[in-house]
Amino acid sequence: MKIKRRFNSGVSFISALILFVLYFFSVPDRVSADAVSDMDEFVRNYENFCEVHIRTMDGEELYSHNADTPLFSASLIKLPYAVFVCKELAAGKRSLDDTFVYTSDWWHKGTGIIRHGEDGTEYTIRDLLDYMLRYSDNVAYDVLVYYFGTEGFNSMMKEWGYDVRLGTPSPRWPDITALYMYDSMKQMALHAHDGEAWKTAWDALCGSTDIVSRSVLSDGKNDVAAKYGQFQYVYHECSYVSGDVPYIFTVFTKASHGTYTDEDFIDADFVSKAAGLAENIVKEYKATLPVYGDINADGNVSSEDLVLLGKYLLINGNISLPNAETADVNHDGIINVFDYLRIVRKLMK
Repeated sequence: MKIKRRFNSGVSFISALILFVLYFFSVPDRVSADAVSDMDEFVRNYENFCEVHIRTMDGEELYSHNADTPLFSASLIKLPYAVFVCKELAAGKRSLDDTFVYTSDWWHKGTGIIRHGEDGTEYTIRDLLDYMLRYSDNVAYDVLVYYFGTEGFNSMMKEWGYDVRLGTPSPRWPDITALYMYDSMKQMALHAHDGEAWKTAWDALCGSTDIVSRSVLSDGKNDVAAKYGQFQYVYHECSYVSGDVPYIFTVFTKASHGTYTDEDFIDADFVSKAAGLAENIVKEYKATLPVYGDINADGNVSSEDLVLLGKYLLINGNISLPNAETADVNHDGIINVFDYLRIVRKLMK
């Protein structure tokens, strides 16, 4: 990518578009074949059907296996429905403080904690949204569907380009794909700070329980927002993982009838190992990316880079830089004092 000097006036729209297209399509396969081949071997040797999908928040697909095959959603459908609920709340359709009084008539089997409460217990929509995502509560899901309906959700799915439809009483759990879950989690991540409803949902996902891969993906460093779904011989997870390269990891498993006992139908070992291999793929992808601020190309951002950039700016760009792309720290296509200040702040941190 060509980087302009600080004294240039900018790039035209057409030039910028050409540069973007050349950059975007010149690096379609920057992921190491080693990490990808390890994942390939692992999933292809799995005794049951699985889907595995890894894609960055920027949209770069790092790995995909059966990601467009529809499977029974189980409780994963609660995540896109939460996106719909947050949109409705943000539009003023209802309030997070609206209340619901629980009776045992609402419980129709499945997961959750509301069913353990006494009849007459009052919950707010804020509670329901939190419980639906944090504890995968089925009562909370059913009540929210009752309050917000299915027509708007189905229209939203059509806008997204997916034939995923809810109905009352059926389908309560429609078939979905790993690609669909990527788009659902991405929507939630993009809006995480857009208001109280979104924050409630995001906090619940960050604290959600029973996530098999959470300890692997977080590794004490990254924050993980996740949702799981399970029913009989089906287990799915969709996780947003923060870090230098934020990404979304989705894994679906479906066993043949009778493969798992009623007490142990979650193939936790497969999910955990797939999560670890996903981390390897992302780490190797990250290693191929330029380190912005590393102007002398030694692999680190240091005061030496600051000195080199300072000289470059003082003499109007009349010296060569080992990698001009890394000097454009703020990614605006121009090397100037703002990039210098970005490096200063980075070193101060």
